[in-house]
Amino acid sequence: MKVHNLTVKQYLSHLRRHPMPELISDECIAALSNIEGKYGDAITHMTMLEVRLGEEARYADYIIEIDEQSIPLVETLWHEVDYEEYAKGGTIKPCLFVDTSRDAKNGNYGEFWDKVLPSFLGEERAKKLRAPLDRTTAALPKGAYIKQIGTMTGRNEMDIMRLVIMFPSWESISQGLAAVGWPGDMARLQEELSSWQATRYIAVNLDLGEEGILPKIGIELFHCWRHPLLVDKLITRLEEAGLCLPGKAAALRRWIRIRPDGDPLIQTMLVHFKLNYKDGKCAEAKAYLAQVPCFHHYYFDAYDRPVYMQMQLKDEADTLTVGEAIRWLYECEDNRVRKVQFIGGTAYEHLDRLLEECDSGGLEAEVLLTGRESMTWLEKAIEAGAAAFIIEIDTAEADLSALKILQTLEFPAVRVKLFMNSENAGKLEETASLLAGAYGVEELILTGMRPGTGAFPNREQLEKTAEFLQKHEEKAEPGNYRQGKMKILVDACFSALRAFLGGEEPTKNSNRGIERGCGAGRDRFCVTARGKLAPCICLKVGEEYSSLAEYWETSDTLQKLRTPDAPRAYPSCDGCAYERRCLPCPAVKEKCPLQL
Repeated sequence: MKVHNLTVKQYLSHLRRHPMPELISDECIAALSNIEGKYGDAITHMTMLEVRLGEEARYADYIIEIDEQSIPLVETLWHEVDYEEYAKGGTIKPCLFVDTSRDAKNGNYGEFWDKVLPSFLGEERAKKLRAPLDRTTAALPKGAYIKQIGTMTGRNEMDIMRLVIMFPSWESISQGLAAVGWPGDMARLQEELSSWQATRYIAVNLDLGEEGILPKIGIELFHCWRHPLLVDKLITRLEEAGLCLPGKAAALRRWIRIRPDGDPLIQTMLVHFKLNYKDGKCAEAKAYLAQVPCFHHYYFDAYDRPVYMQMQLKDEADTLTVGEAIRWLYECEDNRVRKVQFIGGTAYEHLDRLLEECDSGGLEAEVLLTGRESMTWLEKAIEAGAAAFIIEIDTAEADLSALKILQTLEFPAVRVKLFMNSENAGKLEETASLLAGAYGVEELILTGMRPGTGAFPNREQLEKTAEFLQKHEEKAEPGNYRQGKMKILVDACFSALRAFLGGEEPTKNSNRGIERGCGAGRDRFCVTARGKLAPCICLKVGEEYSSLAEYWETSDTLQKLRTPDAPRAYPSCDGCAYERRCLPCPAVKEKCPLQL
């Protein structure tokens, strides 16, 4: 799973790009600058916005998870800052939460409380609350455990602590609450919660005082799989119960459908809802909107903006003007595209100028080589700002003199892409050994055959390729292997091999999501030598748009590629065991190797 270490500042920037005015007012967004002032450079594993769904007020409490080792046995702390706290400016006093799941599941409450509570709650409060806490943990029914503890000091609630208790089933809640001594009307609570039992996971929020459990109670509702279609059902149920205003419900549905950022990866989701129970009824509902640096579901058809651009500088007939090339580099900078691959750059007289623009604009520039470039040419490209080079080959017998030069120059970022076909598939081990040993290549990418040439490796050859990868490479992540110092990656464009490596059982196959196969119009786009826009270099459907945002969001060509039926490049895909985990290149018309 791809995970990025991101700062609070980066998440706030993402939030400002995707405002939800029905949930969070402009005043609230502006006040978050105080959060940025205190926490902006802190690395956080997740951010959450706690919003109230049934009232007109539009503000959010802000929650972040930060690595901290100030408390024994604790590696991360959750900081929850109420809107009133950060809106006033000045010093911010958060409420703090600690995850206790690991120790609680192991039954190690006593040792954990001994080491954590004095530092977390303060010596005096820890002493007052230890006895009622021990009684509570001892009374929990089988399968229930304390997921988190919290200190509500930020709200000046100095004599209590918050307990978040996971229950294994709805039926166990009433038994558990009675056992820990919750002083409310159990029958009335059961009746009020009966209509919410479609959710699989339940956590109960309770406050613990010196005398024991207090009346205040909140019920967290969530599914383990935060897929938008599942979350929709909960939103609808909240609307029907009068706990969520229609405008806020619409905003929640938009939030969970924001396409993820690709580089760095940020996905939006709803972690859970909370029902606050008071005076015999569920009086209030809250939603917890999250930004996370990894995928929690694979609903989306494309990234919010492309991850990289292919720029074809020259072909047999046309040359891209330098002005047009720079215009699209500016578009990349403005739209958070991080990587650019230059194609046909060896004979392009303005390549150094484009590389300099990439370097100054924060774009990572990769240059596609022919393999025959001179040392002078390569040195000039490196000096101008080339961050990486790539060579495409069909055979190891190709002229790779440029690789030798780059090895002499000790330039590390060198990749080779091997177009696999029925002729070279049997020589993979030999080719990999040659590239790693003789040329010092950093990365070998296995991709499918070039469109319109040769024939795919057949299924037997795929099986032998998989055996080679599994036997000789140490697996680092799905589709990523190592041989010596050289990585061997299976390109998303070779979706058939990636799907095959994952196995026939779709629920266990990790090749999924936007990058499970062809990325044309999903994670990339291309500017052709004619100045037209295309989904990728292999699909030269020339279109004209004034901006990248307009093209990415409105192009009919891209929309068609992203439809559920688009992956069926071959009629034989229907019914294939790998159909759900494969997204073949539509430019290749030969029969799929999984069907050979």
